Amino acid sequence: DFWGKYTDIPSMAKASEKEDILMIIENFALIHRKHVYLFQRLKNTVLKTLDVWSAPDFAALFHSWAQLGFLHEDLCIAISGRVVDTAHTCSTQEICWLMDAYATARCSVQSVADELTKQTLLKMDDFTLSQ
Repeated sequence: DFWGKYTDIPSMAKASEKEDILMIIENFALIHRKHVYLFQRLKNTVLKTLDVWSAPDFAALFHSWAQLGFLHEDLCIAISGRVVDTAHTCSTQEICWLMDAYATARCSVQSVADELTKQTLLKMDDFTLSQ
């Protein structure tokens, strides 16, 4: 029961589980609402728990944050090692979201670009025209 657990912004800001953070951010993206205080708190939590996040998780998080204009270069750089290590688990859509996130944040990390390019080439036949 998500909304029973998180009834207000202060309780959402204390979320520490990856699944809860993703759900909070995705719900804010669905209603097109940006809450800088909340997002900053959740960003700090993500930075403290990088080891439990994977490239597909970051893709979902960044996709929602990009829609709300809350992507930051420091986060893109901080997660780059995890993205490189786990990019092989991404779907084609998640690869697109990650590439878009780095471009939106105007952030270039060579190791991430190389790995996402490699994964793109390996999964080339799985991409759709719209991707």
